[in-house]
Amino acid sequence: MSRSKKGLYMVMISGVVFGLMPSAVTFCYSQGVTASLVVLFRYAILSLTFIPAALKADKHWRGYKYHWKKLLALTSVGTATPMLLFSSYKYLPTGISTTIHFMYPIVVVLICMVVFHERLSKVKALCVALCTVGIFLMLEAPAQKISLVGLLIAFLSSITWGCYIVILNKTDFSPLDSGQVIFFVGIGSFFMITVYGVFTRGFSTSVTGIGWLVLLLSDFVIAVFGSAFFAIGTQYTDAQSSAVASTLEPITSVIVGASLLNEQLSIHAVFGIAAILAAIMILAISKSKETIAAKEKE
Repeated sequence: MSRSKKGLYMVMISGVVFGLMPSAVTFCYSQGVTASLVVLFRYAILSLTFIPAALKADKHWRGYKYHWKKLLALTSVGTATPMLLFSSYKYLPTGISTTIHFMYPIVVVLICMVVFHERLSKVKALCVALCTVGIFLMLEAPAQKISLVGLLIAFLSSITWGCYIVILNKTDFSPLDSGQVIFFVGIGSFFMITVYGVFTRGFSTSVTGIGWLVLLLSDFVIAVFGSAFFAIGTQYTDAQSSAVASTLEPITSVIVGASLLNEQLSIHAVFGIAAILAAIMILAISKSKETIAAKEKE
């Protein structure tokens, strides 16, 4: 399997894992957990998981010195994204917040075209279009008035995540490897959230026992199979493909909501899911053809 295709599959797995996040976070909120606690424990687990990678070669520590500005930028937008997204849940239903957040494939494409002067291939243009149509089909506004503040916060989360993908994909962090980059982002985000939580009093102490259990279990799964898989996969494949593949997240959210929470699945949502799945299948087939063509040239 080619490195690019492997990365695509890792991003797809992370999308499914992240799709479980809204339901888990919403339940944690009902048990006294705050957004700051959710993000804090996720990055704590992420940092602890990748300590061996960070320590495995002393000479690689100089990589932090060379790239500290880029790593700090990556950490900042990576930390801001979940805080913005989780904060938008206070103003909007989670489904609408997640859908607005998933405008980030467009953000990624625009950054790549404007800043890096990349051409958008016909296949990728079709995939982005299908994903965009799919996301909007899955967006169903409730009867009550939509909060403009919530919409703005959710949209800002799409911008910060789009920047995260581009920085991660376009930056050569050598001599650091993926594990060491993830460790830096994890530990940096942990300290940022700690400072934020202290100043905003965002750390609740009235969390139930089941709340702590679900928080720790969900954060472990999301940190290892969500954040880590996404970070590594994005470095293996290109930014635009990563953005498209990760749209499995809203599909998972909708399916989980319909199967476990008895939420209604409209015909519009079904067509939206079909459009996104079609985009991902087209992208996967395209990657397979690229791999075959590369092997034929060798």
